[in-house]
Amino acid sequence: MKFRLLPLLCAAALLAAQGCTQENDGVILPMDYADFPQILAFDDEESGDLEDSDEAGFVLKLLDRIDPDGEELGGRIVPLDAGVTVEFEVEAEGFSNLADYLLGWEAFYEVDDCTTSSDLNIDLGLAFDPATGRGSVTFPAEVEEIEVVFELNDALFDDDVQNGDARGFAVTLTGTSSGQVLVNPEAGFEYLALDDELIFGGWELDLALPGNFEALQALLGLVNEDAAALAAADLDKAEIEFGLLEAVFKLELTETETVEECGEIETVPVEIEVETEYESLTDDATEGELELIGEVEDDAGRVTEFVFAGSFRIEGGQLILTLDAEYDDETREGLVLTFVR
Repeated sequence: MKFRLLPLLCAAALLAAQGCTQENDGVILPMDYADFPQILAFDDEESGDLEDSDEAGFVLKLLDRIDPDGEELGGRIVPLDAGVTVEFEVEAEGFSNLADYLLGWEAFYEVDDCTTSSDLNIDLGLAFDPATGRGSVTFPAEVEEIEVVFELNDALFDDDVQNGDARGFAVTLTGTSSGQVLVNPEAGFEYLALDDELIFGGWELDLALPGNFEALQALLGLVNEDAAALAAADLDKAEIEFGLLEAVFKLELTETETVEECGEIETVPVEIEVETEYESLTDDATEGELELIGEVEDDAGRVTEFVFAGSFRIEGGQLILTLDAEYDDETREGLVLTFVR
C-alpha cells in the first residue's frame, strides 16, 4: 500500500516504525510517534451475500500504530482525539443506476455488545448521493471502527437464471477533512451479489436418505470430537452454507441449552459448527471441483490443517458432494453427501 506518509526520505534507517526529519543544519532528529498521521482503512476487501439480500455494508477502522503506553509491542489502535469527515465513492457493478439498488443508508458504531450509536441517537453525519456515488461520514473520536450499511433492493438481482457477470458495488475512500488522518485511495471494498442458481447459499442435508448421516459423521467427525460422538437421533438438522470466501457446516442438535443475550433469556438448540475456507471452488457452473481447508487447535495449542477435497454437482434441486477428507495423517475417501435447498 502506498500511503505517502513521509515527504522526505531520511539517510538514517527508520527505527521501529519511527520516522525522521532533517533540519537545515543537517541534524537528524527522531519524529515523535504522535506526529505520524493516523490511517483509516476498510476492515475487509470484499464481502458478498445472496442475490436477494436486503442489506450490505462495509467497516472502516483505524490501523494499529505504536502503543503510546508501551504495553503492546506489536502496536494497537489509538482512537482519534477529534472526529474527522471521511469521503468515499460508490461505483455500480453489473447495473447502471445506484438508486435502483441502494435504497437507504445508515452509519453507526458499537457501544457495547448490545448497544450501537444508533440506539443512542448519535448521528455520524452520513451523507450519500446515489446520482453521483459520492458520500461522506464522520469517524468520531474515541472509536476504533464504524460501519456503513446500505438497504438493498432485494428484487433487483433475484432471478432464476445463472448470471455470468459480477453484480454489486465497489467503494473507495477518497479523502478526509484532516491532514493527520489519511486513507489509501488505491485500496477498495467490493460487495458481490452471489448467484443462488450456483452453489452459493444454504443447503440442508437430507437426513432421510440412507447413508447421509454416516457420511456426514465420517467427514466432520474426523476433525470435531463432538460430531464424532453423535448418534443419528441426536441430530435435528445439518446444513452447509456456501458464502463468498468460506463454507460452514452447521449441525443443530435435539439437545437444547439456555442462553442469555442482552438481558433476554431463551432456550435454543445446541449447535456444532465446522468452518472452512475455499482453497479452490468452481463458482460459475452447477458442477465442478471444490477444496475446503480448515484448522483444528488441540488442547496444547497445536494447530493442524485439514482438507476436504472433491467435486460437486447440482441437479434436480439437490447438491451432491463427493469428498475425500485428510487430517493429521488420517484420510477418509469417497464420502457422498446429498443436500437439498
